Amino acid sequence: MKRLTRVVERTQDESPAHAGGLEPGHVLRVYRAFGRHYRPYARVLSVALVCLLGSVAAAVLAPWPLKLVLDHVILRRPFHHGLAFLNPTLARDPGLLLAGLALSVVVLAALEGAFSYVDKYWASGTGDRIAADIRERVFAHLQRLSLSLDESLRSGEMTYLVTADTRMMKNLLIDFPQDFLQRALTIAVYSALMLALDWRLGLLAVGTAPLVGLLTRRFGSGMQQATRPMREQESEVVSIAAENVHAMALVQAYGPEESE
Repeated sequence: MKRLTRVVERTQDESPAHAGGLEPGHVLRVYRAFGRHYRPYARVLSVALVCLLGSVAAAVLAPWPLKLVLDHVILRRPFHHGLAFLNPTLARDPGLLLAGLALSVVVLAALEGAFSYVDKYWASGTGDRIAADIRERVFAHLQRLSLSLDESLRSGEMTYLVTADTRMMKNLLIDFPQDFLQRALTIAVYSALMLALDWRLGLLAVGTAPLVGLLTRRFGSGMQQATRPMREQESEVVSIAAENVHAMALVQAYGPEESE
């Protein structure tokens, strides 16, 4: 397996300096090509989306009981506006109010966990099914291609493309939209709340967003540039490994194990 070892070593030393990055147009083209695979699972994905929104809402509300405990139970400040009806309970039995707020923390944590579990369960299962559908579609397409394809691609490389690359479609079609939506909603809601509570502090916090975006873009581009050569070398490793495994009996019969 000397060729396989050399390929692995070359993969580890590969420099991403001249590799191409991932362009938004390429991603949109992928969604246009494979977006139809969402349709059979529209209802399940809708349930997952509702649960995602519920988990974000529960996560946003989670700090509020602690705020009420600090501001009103410990510091004994009176409630205002919509929570003024709690002032008699605060004056008569603050321990009861503390127990109720502590219970609300547990309830919100349980709701967030339940919503997140249902969201991940349905989204992950649907992603696996979509990946299987795409793998079947790609395999059926390969059957209709010209025989000259066999001369340009080795069997191991073909296997890698059908299995590993189609498995990555789950990350692109399911995981990425979910993570992006969850983070975008969380940032938007927290930014709005900070600006509503204290616009000066909110502006200070929101003002750091361009710096974070610049750092993310800078380091993210390096990761994108490293992806293409990495996957090309992975494909070559799989191809060489498959060829050696398939020819193992023939190699052992003629005895050139050392050269292989």
